[in-house]
Amino acid sequence: MSRRVNAARAATVVVVAAAALAACVPEPAATTSQQAPVIGGTPTTDGEYPAVGALWLGFGVGCTGTLIRPDVVLTAAHCLDPAFIGDEIPGFTLDGDPNAGVPVVVPGRATARHELFQLDVELQPGPQQFYDVGLVFLAQPITTVEPMTMATPAEAAAALAPGLAIELVGYGITDEQTGAAGIKTSAVADLVTFSDSELQISTPGQPQNCNGDSGGPGIADLGAGPRLVGIVSRSADVQPGCAAGGIDTRVDYYLGWIEDRVDGPCPSGCTDAGAPDAAPDA
Repeated sequence: MSRRVNAARAATVVVVAAAALAACVPEPAATTSQQAPVIGGTPTTDGEYPAVGALWLGFGVGCTGTLIRPDVVLTAAHCLDPAFIGDEIPGFTLDGDPNAGVPVVVPGRATARHELFQLDVELQPGPQQFYDVGLVFLAQPITTVEPMTMATPAEAAAALAPGLAIELVGYGITDEQTGAAGIKTSAVADLVTFSDSELQISTPGQPQNCNGDSGGPGIADLGAGPRLVGIVSRSADVQPGCAAGGIDTRVDYYLGWIEDRVDGPCPSGCTDAGAPDAAPDA
């Protein structure tokens, strides 16, 4: 259901990482997109996952993101990388099918990517540390829905275990054959394994994140209600396609980084290029 980063667009920039990130940023219709929606999922109904929306770019739906404050969206760093979106600052829409008409889009005013995130790294299969976490600061708050609650380190430590059900939500490809995408879709898959900073979710035959789902949430009940536990990053096997499961950035691991920028100086320190002035926390 996710969209993965477009390798065709990034091939001259980051050959190794582009294949793995095929689940993030979509291309205009004339080019090949590596972003995808949840494979094996179903379209959401009105009111489902109200804090989950799409990053809106000049060509339409880019990645997926989750409202964590009325004016802050949590997404993946690679969704905001200039290699994929240039100097554009994405807007944000909560419309379930933004391509069906004229979507309600709240403009973005600034972005932030983790300072240690780099596209040009050699990724290995499975969880590792990729720093794939980013933020979009909106020009005005969204007050019609409740922001999603993020998992804390204590909650994650107590509840994360292989087999935990993870809800996947995104605007990515739902069918690799047709390339259909751009509708908010959801599914449930199992947590396979995890490291300190990443989660591996889903196995072959289960629902999958795909191109366009990048930046979207992995949601789990950790004992006190739904929590945002993951941010869709890439495929688990570092190959194009949406069949081998995916890797999510762990929200609890980067919670300090997120909160420092959301509640601290980042809104004034972030730039159009997306790099805050503050030193990294994780």
